[in-house]
Amino acid sequence: MKDFDKEENFDYYLPVFLTIYLNTSKKYKDIFGSEDENYLFHKYIHFLEDIFTVYGCANASKVFNNIKAMYHHV
Repeated sequence: MKDFDKEENFDYYLPVFLTIYLNTSKKYKDIFGSEDENYLFHKYIHFLEDIFTVYGCANASKVFNNIKAMYHHV
């Protein structure tokens, strides 16, 4: 997985943590109808995949199990 710096100019989605980051200063309500709407829609599709597909649920389970294992290891 590529390490990234938030100062770089791109959008991203954090799977399992259900977080969408768009590199814009606009509020979400102002994104609709702008050039950033396509980016938001694309990231929203990833969000839907994570909560409604077997792959997304399996991925979440794996991440949560890893977090639980790290917590019990400490």
